[in-house]
Amino acid sequence: AAAAKGGRDASTISWIHGDALALPFADGTFDCVTIGYGLRNVEDRLQCLREVHRVLKPNKRAVVLDFNSPKDPASATMAPGGQ
Repeated sequence: AAAAKGGRDASTISWIHGDALALPFADGTFDCVTIGYGLRNVEDRLQCLREVHRVLKPNKRAVVLDFNSPKDPASATMAPGGQ
């Protein structure tokens, strides 16, 4: 269905081992970035989200699936720049 509409199907996905704090992609590369249960496993959550924001094309979306009970209420706001 996606290929019929000019899109790509799952066979075009390439898995890459990389550092979530320094993603190996140019700025504005992706239409969507997803991370599932990953924020709990990085040393610097804010830096991870900055990297996600950096590699997204303008006005595109990130989807984050994670459950967390922050001990510090300030860490509950995780958007880049504290927005």
